[in-house]
Amino acid sequence: MGQPEVGGELSIETTSVRAIGREVSMGNPHFVILVDNEEFSVAGQSWQVIGAEICFQPDFPHQTNVLFVRIVSSAQIEIRIFERGVGPTTSSGTGSCASATAAIALHGCHSPLTVVAPGGAQTVTWDKPGSELHLTGPAALIARGEAY
Repeated sequence: MGQPEVGGELSIETTSVRAIGREVSMGNPHFVILVDNEEFSVAGQSWQVIGAEICFQPDFPHQTNVLFVRIVSSAQIEIRIFERGVGPTTSSGTGSCASATAAIALHGCHSPLTVVAPGGAQTVTWDKPGSELHLTGPAALIARGEAY
């Protein structure tokens, strides 16, 4: 998946909350927020509402993916994903990688790290900053189509 880049901590003011997170680039932008509850809420607001508000903030002129990360253990995290251009989604390869990067680099998790999203679990392996990150997990064909 490439070499992730971890940016500085940002405090984003929305209409309803102040959210603190980190910018992580996997070649596309992510804003990663650590949460401590099973609802993935921030200051009592749903992750879906906060994700939509942050995605369109002026701090992100081309929008950003917003990830809500709950650390289960040093070997596992759970995430929720608000994907730019899509909204809430069940899985994202770069989202899983950005979430794992933040958890490993900043929050004491270790590699390999299991990332559990609503769409299923994936494993991220990352040795250290500046090294390649690897993502493994199941894949399934869900549709087939033809273009004319």
